[in-house]
Amino acid sequence: MKNITKVSYFPGCSLKSSSSNSNYSLVSFLKKAGVEVEELENWNCCGSSSVKGVDPQLADRLAARNLSLAPKGVPLLSPCPGCFQKLKSKHVEYRSNPIKREKFKREWGREFDPGLNILSFFDLVPEILQNSEMKNKNDLKGLRIVPYYGCMLSKPQSLKEGSSFYGVMEKIIASLGAVPVDWGHSSRCCGTYLSATNPKIVEKSVEKIMSGAELAKADCIVTACSMCQLNLEMRSTLTKIPVLFLSDLISLALGTPVKENWLSGHLIDPCPALGKRGIICSQCL
Repeated sequence: MKNITKVSYFPGCSLKSSSSNSNYSLVSFLKKAGVEVEELENWNCCGSSSVKGVDPQLADRLAARNLSLAPKGVPLLSPCPGCFQKLKSKHVEYRSNPIKREKFKREWGREFDPGLNILSFFDLVPEILQNSEMKNKNDLKGLRIVPYYGCMLSKPQSLKEGSSFYGVMEKIIASLGAVPVDWGHSSRCCGTYLSATNPKIVEKSVEKIMSGAELAKADCIVTACSMCQLNLEMRSTLTKIPVLFLSDLISLALGTPVKENWLSGHLIDPCPALGKRGIICSQCL
């Protein structure tokens, strides 16, 4: 991951809609760190969510089309864990299958790039925080945080190459002056894919996660998955602990410029928890 100064960027549907605040803080942070961010032109849904349950072939074509848009020689950043898994899986599949590579060329009018480096946000942020002028910032004043990875970062067998992302958030949280709290629900599925078809089951799963955070005496939950973040806040009927994005947390700690009402998109207001710890942001004044 050394010396990455430019990435092509696949935000995915959630970061361009319900999680636009996460998209803003993430891109702002990268630009502040000197990383040029170029969004893929005319990208489409990655095919990760409900599409694959209705039409798996269409889901595969959606992912392949996005891969065809990525410029050669530039890493492709996909911060959503679901999008990352879908794009990475398709890339591995095409890379190992010459017949599919030929089909890719016929359908999308360009050679498949076997060397395309598809990155998660977890691949980039630890090195940026370690090697930039932001390294010694320490502004989160002991905020107690439970890291929530969810299930989408549990790599399928085809993606076992490379290091695991588990443990990365704990290191980031500690480096920013907060306290990563150990708990038993960091990789429990939030049930997001059942939200439309069986919300009662989802509510039970969400309440176990949120109650676990409360038992751990956490001020907030932090996740990198926009689907998890929305589901936890939306489906929680009893426990009301705010769920921040990892990029939100980093932006709060490092003073990354953010737009007005940046935190207003949260269904559970994080400002009381931040104010309790003396963490001041313009949205909480």
